[in-house]
Amino acid sequence: MRISFAIALCTLATPLFAQENGGEGPIYTPPGPVHTPQAHFPVTPVPPITIIPPLTSIASGEPRLTAQEANEASTQEIVDAISRSVGFCNSLRQDAYKVDCLAYAYWEVAQDLPRTGDYAAVRSTLEDAAAQIRRIAESNRAADLPRAKARRSGSDPKTTSRALTPVAPGRLPQARAAAEAVIREAQTTLIRSTGNSDRRRAQFEKISTAMESGTILLRAI
Repeated sequence: MRISFAIALCTLATPLFAQENGGEGPIYTPPGPVHTPQAHFPVTPVPPITIIPPLTSIASGEPRLTAQEANEASTQEIVDAISRSVGFCNSLRQDAYKVDCLAYAYWEVAQDLPRTGDYAAVRSTLEDAAAQIRRIAESNRAADLPRAKARRSGSDPKTTSRALTPVAPGRLPQARAAAEAVIREAQTTLIRSTGNSDRRRAQFEKISTAMESGTILLRAI
């Protein structure tokens, strides 16, 4: 088995390994301490993330949120889910993986939103933003770093369902700028989708604001 480094997370996580062939193979946790090559994996201190009760139930394949009309409670669930998922990305020690992790975060939240009703527009906007940001990461991939899944251990364990694509350090500025532009476009699209509905606008503005956490993540890279 060919073993390659996966992503080391913050203090809530432990280092681990994953297969490089798309990161879809079993994750292997080494029995002893892992000495990470600094040339490839510089450790960047990050603040601890806030754990919010999860919204998603992706394993079931069914959206958990079923509300057809935008409302305060459902919107807050979405806002919290975005905060939680982006917080997971913020906990990654390696900046190279954060751009694609943001794509994963938006995709993850979108999977638990309904395909009909008011929140269908939120789902499609997040899915589109996720796809665009993922393409940005692929276009700027680091040739000397592996694709790898990320995992958080501890009281609230989590593992990405797909491998994340690392961005080359020298290409991070342009990848970051492109991803920020995608977020701005998504926010505009989201507000425009409300039409003449004051009810939808009031709720979607909160979701749009929550997406700013992605911009903050990118600017910290």
